[in-house]
Amino acid sequence: MTPRPARSLLYALLALVGGYVAITGYFYLNQRHFIMPQTVSTMAAPPSTQPARFQTLSIPTADGDATLHGVLFPAVVSSPTLVLAFGGNAHDVVGFATFLKNTVFPQGDVAVAALSYRGYPNSLGMPSTGLPSQQALYADSLTVFDTLNAQLKPAHIHAIGYSLGTAVATYLGTMRPLASLTLVAPPASVEKIAEGEYPWLPVKWLIKYPFDTEHTLPQVPPSIPVTMVYTPTDGLIPPGHITNLLHNARPSAAIVKVEGSRHGNILDNPAMPAVLRRAVLGPSATTPQALPITGAHPLQPR
Repeated sequence: MTPRPARSLLYALLALVGGYVAITGYFYLNQRHFIMPQTVSTMAAPPSTQPARFQTLSIPTADGDATLHGVLFPAVVSSPTLVLAFGGNAHDVVGFATFLKNTVFPQGDVAVAALSYRGYPNSLGMPSTGLPSQQALYADSLTVFDTLNAQLKPAHIHAIGYSLGTAVATYLGTMRPLASLTLVAPPASVEKIAEGEYPWLPVKWLIKYPFDTEHTLPQVPPSIPVTMVYTPTDGLIPPGHITNLLHNARPSAAIVKVEGSRHGNILDNPAMPAVLRRAVLGPSATTPQALPITGAHPLQPR
């Protein structure tokens, strides 16, 4: 017969093991919600027709499982420069696109477009359908690129990603001929963030959506200029992530350090419009004057 102290110790160990297994299982089964919660933390105001006109976008996914909804701020010229925006995991991407058009690229020869990830709402009140996953978000970036490339016939297409969206934009850069790739507050990977937050979990073996930019970025052709923008006081992504991406993934990338911001408000930093403008339009880019908007090229639904 097992002595009572030994039995108590055995029960305690079993309880610890059972608790650990339960927590591990909970993390594994619910990671979609943690990484892609299908909510936005702050809904931006809906875009106004002033100063820039806009159109709603609806693009069916290639697999036929969902329809992506979002916004296009069209140019007033043929063959414009097109900027594609990819938001964070709790980010109103329509608000992101509105900021990019009205504040960063108000000139009439630049179009800006963004579509909500599968299952995500936006300030237009037109949520995308379906369920998000890494594979789905990556595939959808190609569909968005191909659809708008065919319909708008832009001279150049640039991608700007923020937070989780940097992984999506980077993948797009490996598959399509971007004119530039700009990564704002980029994690080396979601896996590395999780390892830092939960060092006692076997994250490497559990994670289904690593969004591993550190392994994808080296596959972006050298001909595509890459700019990485970060703040040393990010609070969510340790500075080691940007060091990893620079030294191990893209040594030729331009690095811009924005002081005095956090992960959630780096886009609000007063320096960001000029930083993004230079990243996309080149070092000689200056504050542009908006051209008169007298019309909009139609975007045919499909």
